[in-house]
Amino acid sequence: ILLVVFASPSPIYESKAQILITQPVDPNEGGPPATSNSQQIFPGMFIPNSMTLSTLASLASSNDLFDEIIQDLALTDSVTGEPFGVERLAAMTSAVIQYDYGEGNNLPLLDLSVRGNNPKQIQEITNTWADAFIKENKDLFSSEAARSYDKWLELLTAKEQELEQEQELALAYVRENSENLLQEQLYILEQDLKNVSSRLLVLKEEVARADARKTVLSDELDKLDEMRAIQSNAVLMESIDDVWARIKQEIMLQTANLMAYRVAEEQAQIILNEITQRLTDKSTKLASVTIETDRFNEKISRLTQDLPYIQSLLTESTISKEGQTMHLRIVEEPAIPSDPISGSISVVRATSVILLLAVVVSFMVAGLAQVIFPRNGSGQSKTA
Repeated sequence: ILLVVFASPSPIYESKAQILITQPVDPNEGGPPATSNSQQIFPGMFIPNSMTLSTLASLASSNDLFDEIIQDLALTDSVTGEPFGVERLAAMTSAVIQYDYGEGNNLPLLDLSVRGNNPKQIQEITNTWADAFIKENKDLFSSEAARSYDKWLELLTAKEQELEQEQELALAYVRENSENLLQEQLYILEQDLKNVSSRLLVLKEEVARADARKTVLSDELDKLDEMRAIQSNAVLMESIDDVWARIKQEIMLQTANLMAYRVAEEQAQIILNEITQRLTDKSTKLASVTIETDRFNEKISRLTQDLPYIQSLLTESTISKEGQTMHLRIVEEPAIPSDPISGSISVVRATSVILLLAVVVSFMVAGLAQVIFPRNGSGQSKTA
């Protein structure tokens, strides 16, 4: 029985503290947009963008934090008096993420628990641990929020400058390469091309007529030459010479006209080729300007669409930066535990031990009585 009682382990007590991990945002003042990467726990409450819950649990169990707790409380072993080590304190502690689903919420809570034999000591450790964790990590959150704010502000400024630069470049490009002006120039060139083409066609017709007329006159002149060769009548010969002279003169005139038409035709063809080339160049230029203008417009449109989103992220970072002190707060203070969680004899167990002891004692008393007062039939007869 003594072995059962004294072999039982020392009672183990547990003290807990709960820390709420949220970023409050006043709905009336706006908050992260729907496209934000922030994780919304419920309306108006957010988890910091770049800090995960598992990271927080790891930070709570850091050796530096435990060493600070040991120094602050001057922790020593209650039996040996030896100072605590980081490993021993770490073995007594547990930091896990829990969720409070009460009233439809889904709040992330960091549970800090300490187990040990001394109720007052573990309550002091838990309380100091929670305060030290909040103190250490407020600065971390503030630095994180400040970095996030600076990053979005820098990006917003760069995007605004890029947009302004693109707008200036687009305006200068349009001034130098006006699509309307190019279209007007194309229209003029198309009209010139039409007029020159018509003129060239007329010149070709004139050349053809002049050439045909010259051919006819040359044939008539050849016939007159034949008549002159066989004619002996002087009067008739004079008449033939007169006609021959007029035809010869007209042939010379047609030849001069033909040469002039052909020169004009060549010049018109040259002009036509130049206009055609200029028209091709202007068309290519217009197409290139249209593509470049569309590129400017597309980039300006994209930058214009990016600015409100980046501005919303900057607003979110500003709110986070201004509200960092509310990221971590204790919602359950550690108390001195009164009941152990293990290591003590329970009521049932104690009752069983008492009953067992009562049974053993009763058997011992009965055996002793049998020895002292033996009961047999012969003895009773003689006495009687």
